[in-house]
Amino acid sequence: MIILVRVRDVKGRCRIPGYDKNWFEARSVEYGVQNKRPGNSSSTDASRGLADLQALQITKVVDQSTSDLMFQGMKGEAIASVEIQMVETAKNGAANYPFLMLRFEDTFVVDWKLNLSSTATTETVSFEYEKVAIEYHRTSDGLTYERVGNKGWDASLEGSNNQLGAPWDYTFKQRGDK
Repeated sequence: MIILVRVRDVKGRCRIPGYDKNWFEARSVEYGVQNKRPGNSSSTDASRGLADLQALQITKVVDQSTSDLMFQGMKGEAIASVEIQMVETAKNGAANYPFLMLRFEDTFVVDWKLNLSSTATTETVSFEYEKVAIEYHRTSDGLTYERVGNKGWDASLEGSNNQLGAPWDYTFKQRGDK
């Protein structure tokens, strides 16, 4: 398996078919949501979710995208999107297939670090975002994949019941050789 990332307006280099236009490989990705149970019915925020979208953190080997990522952090401007796809090779080795896809929109670099040591040269970049979508595909035979989950959230909206955020309907584009 491999983690592939594309950050809008950042030049990446990847040789995997379907990912050869400005995608790069990541060593790790961390993303999460923390949530607190809403208060009781007498509380003023009884129906309001308290989800906290944690920063998206990507760690990768230094490559041609490094200077662009650093520059994006220094510019302090919004970045339209960040896409992440977990890709595996089908059982027969004939194709690469994304089985987990994430898309973040209205992103902003909140932290960029260069990690230099005698054993590894990596960088870590963290993004805040307003929208996130996830899609998962499963396989039972390693050859045929089936979409089993697609959900998204837009934290900039106010949904029903005064809840912060609302569902976001995003359609993922399949990449790789499928």
